[in-house]
Amino acid sequence: MLIRLASLLVVLLTLGCAEEYKYKEPDWEQLKRQGDPLVAAIQDFEQQHGRPPKSFEECGLAAPKSLFGPWRYYVGEDGSSWGISVGHYERDGFVLYWDDSFGEWMEDQ
Repeated sequence: MLIRLASLLVVLLTLGCAEEYKYKEPDWEQLKRQGDPLVAAIQDFEQQHGRPPKSFEECGLAAPKSLFGPWRYYVGEDGSSWGISVGHYERDGFVLYWDDSFGEWMEDQ
């Protein structure tokens, strides 16, 4: 009986710790530094070709990974607007994104 209670306590403590660390506070500046070269490469491509690339790969980039998953790239329906993002609301509790129409990093928590 005592072993079962001890095992249950270990499980509950483990679950409690996992829940506590579910959302890790991002290092905003580090993520922005990781994303800045992506933004620059996309802007260079757009300047040279008159349109944004259709994917990271089209402008010679591999989507880097972060502690919060891979960076994502999207192009608007009009084909001229674009953005990149990292993070996931449900998993990380935030999304950091660059939208070319704003021209700056946006933190959404």
